[in-house]
Amino acid sequence: MSTGYRFDESVSVESFLAAVKKTGLEVHTPSDKDEVSEDKICITCGEYYLWFYINSDGLISDNCRYGGNYDAQETILDVLSEELDIGYLSEHDEGYFDDEDFEDDEETQTEPMN
Repeated sequence: MSTGYRFDESVSVESFLAAVKKTGLEVHTPSDKDEVSEDKICITCGEYYLWFYINSDGLISDNCRYGGNYDAQETILDVLSEELDIGYLSEHDEGYFDDEDFEDDEETQTEPMN
């Protein structure tokens, strides 16, 4: 069973990797070459792992805990969230599936002048 997560603010890959290094977590290179690509990064604490996905703008878009990595949220995501000073949502949280771009567009619209 897997669980999807996403940060509640945009994070560049560069900032994300700096936080990984600072916290002592590691980038894991899977032995299966089919799992290696430029649009995802596997982060591990040595025992658990999370996959972080990169969008076309070079930002971390979301991440996922696969299989029995039940402590990955506490040992990896909580640590990175604290280091980056941002929150995150789980797919089980209200608002996870909201379209952020649509909400941002609504907030910037103004009433027409008569």
